[in-house]
Amino acid sequence: MTKLATLTLKGLVIALISFTELSWAAAPRQKVLYAFQGGTDGMYPQNAMIFDASGNLYGTTEQGGTIGAGTVFELTPTSNGWNETVLYSFQAGSDGIYPNSNLVIDAAGNLYGTTLLGGAGDCNGNGCGTVFQLTPPADDGPWTESLVYSFEGGTDGAFPYGVIIDKSGNLYGATSQGGFADCGGGFGCGTVFELSSGSGGWTEMILNSFRGGTQDGSNPQSGLTMDSNGNLYGATYFGGSGSLGTIYELSPSNGTWTEKILFAFTGNGGNGHNPSSTLVFSSQGYLVGTAQGGNPSGCCGEVFALVPHSGGTWTEIVAFRFNTKNGEVSPPDGSGTLVFDSHGNLYGTGGGGQYSEGVAYGLKVGAHGVTEAYYSFCPKAGCSTGSDPQGGLILDGSGNLYGATATGGLGYGVVYEITP
Repeated sequence: MTKLATLTLKGLVIALISFTELSWAAAPRQKVLYAFQGGTDGMYPQNAMIFDASGNLYGTTEQGGTIGAGTVFELTPTSNGWNETVLYSFQAGSDGIYPNSNLVIDAAGNLYGTTLLGGAGDCNGNGCGTVFQLTPPADDGPWTESLVYSFEGGTDGAFPYGVIIDKSGNLYGATSQGGFADCGGGFGCGTVFELSSGSGGWTEMILNSFRGGTQDGSNPQSGLTMDSNGNLYGATYFGGSGSLGTIYELSPSNGTWTEKILFAFTGNGGNGHNPSSTLVFSSQGYLVGTAQGGNPSGCCGEVFALVPHSGGTWTEIVAFRFNTKNGEVSPPDGSGTLVFDSHGNLYGTGGGGQYSEGVAYGLKVGAHGVTEAYYSFCPKAGCSTGSDPQGGLILDGSGNLYGATATGGLGYGVVYEITP
């Protein structure tokens, strides 16, 4: 098979838009690692997970826990299966409500994430969201939760969507509202922020405040991606020349950051609109993500690739168009985070599928193009193996895929593994 990394630009265009009909994989390739019971153990996981160096999985549930405000959990592999441990149950106060993002881990094993609501700000009485840290115990005691930042809903931002971490331990993220400009509703058009730790605690700096309108994006609803030069990339759900979302870059220089709109979605020609997945880089340096629409009928969504050119311009390629049977991009969460394997194959999750309960899919690029859905959820009555996959997929060193469903199992979602 010709790998994505070896294709020329012309070859990439041909390969990415010439996928053949979907080939459905057999159900035994998927197994449930843990089914949430809907109590203190958590319910409704809706984000991708992460591995630590020992092979333990960490994730969040948006609800459940001791008072129903969400949890951070760990799954540990044993000879008898996977054991779940709740590391923290949110208390719906200044610590946050409803964790809504993938976690990140630093060199010391601390976990970081965001909650959509809670914190010190008002934002209509429910708080404007937080960034939190969980510190592992020195012995067998409990993990310790601490507040990194509480958004107040003004120029500092409101309603964060995850953080990433750089080599120095600084955190970066986006908020869907807040900032300097007003995009209606009184909360602003959204921000990109940096959090730096010092002797006095964590300090927030606003790197960009979106202005909305036709010249800038507004309302980012996904996480950020950083390249090897420290530039940040993300998507806004609205704004741009077509008012249907943008892809942007933020570049640092002498302590300041400059925004550049790389692409504005217009929906013209049956192409997509309203991107909301976190972007990933291919091995060739192309930015890849998902957007809604993408078919002449307006249906289902697309996988797109932005290709850089000399002179700083970028061109969009529609890499794959969904058609409900082979998946669809469901607003506003897109298809979660996409992931490439070492061969250049792309994996993700979406709605639709054979049973209309979602799919986990792989896109294989070759001379003729092949797509393969590794699993179509809910082949059995009651959806005991999960339904409504959320957050995308991650890979282990053997090429096995891991993800979570928001529902199914015992009714409160599952964590699953798919073996190719």
